[in-house]
Amino acid sequence: MDLSGIQEPSENGNRYFIAVVDDATRGTWLRFIKDKSAETVVPILMYLISQIEKEFNCKVAIIRADNGKGEFGTSFQTEIGKRGLIFEPSPPGKHSMNGVAEKKIQDISATARSLLSESGIKPSMWELTVKHAVHLKNRSPTKALPFGEAGTLSTSITYTAGYVQQTA
Repeated sequence: MDLSGIQEPSENGNRYFIAVVDDATRGTWLRFIKDKSAETVVPILMYLISQIEKEFNCKVAIIRADNGKGEFGTSFQTEIGKRGLIFEPSPPGKHSMNGVAEKKIQDISATARSLLSESGIKPSMWELTVKHAVHLKNRSPTKALPFGEAGTLSTSITYTAGYVQQTA
């Protein structure tokens, strides 16, 4: 999991997004937040973990995130400890050790910037383009999940042609 920020607030007033990425499938779950304080981030992450466990009838075992300070600090580590989860922080200054989430954030951000640029919509609509980028990436085949094996996720992307038409 990782957190990323956008300079301009979205239409909803959010400045950041949290991405939780499944290491095995690269499936991604998002939530948007106004600030990155532990008081904001921890409850949202706990909710996401619960939702993932319910949706896929499995137990999240390991949480990999940045170095355990700030939003992933003491309150976060205490909360996941109560749930019996293992926390694997990346060492300070070694964000690449959280590689899957870091790469996913880069991919999401690049796709969202391209969608913003190509559609001509205002920059404050970045939240919509980030959601759309994740929607597309969750439905793209991977080595772990080729088309047709995505569990409860639909692999249909037929509506996406309307994205540019509606927003241009």
